[in-house]
Amino acid sequence: MKPIVFLFVFALLASACVPTTAIPSPTLAPDEPVTSETPSGPIAQNPYAPQPGDENLARSSAFMTSADLLTMESFPVQIALILSGSLPTPCHDLRAVVHPPDSANNIEVEIYSVTDPNVVCVQVLQSFEARIPMGSFPPGHYTVTVGGVRIGEFDS
Repeated sequence: MKPIVFLFVFALLASACVPTTAIPSPTLAPDEPVTSETPSGPIAQNPYAPQPGDENLARSSAFMTSADLLTMESFPVQIALILSGSLPTPCHDLRAVVHPPDSANNIEVEIYSVTDPNVVCVQVLQSFEARIPMGSFPPGHYTVTVGGVRIGEFDS
């Protein structure tokens, strides 16, 4: 029994000493710029923006329970809105429209839900959490509201 345990421990230690093959890492030339682009592009698009075919769906409410602004440390500064709340049923899809700033630098975000009126769905609230990218803005002080409720302010 002892020789088997000894061989097992020896094999385990010996395998730890075997060199691994290195995975080549991409290297940049000294003068090559470093970009912060994601695979999908330089700026993330709003995944909750209205979609083609929404005009055929029934529009309904989305109930917001909390909201917060997220300022990303980038250049230019990127702003995102973090929302949580409930949709009327699990068959509803969240939509969010970020309107451009008005003359007083107020940014209104409109949230609602859409559903197929011909689908029968269980009548229970469906919770959601959404991160809505708002993009970057020219220098200034901005106020963000969702459905007329002031969420926060930021400086760009």
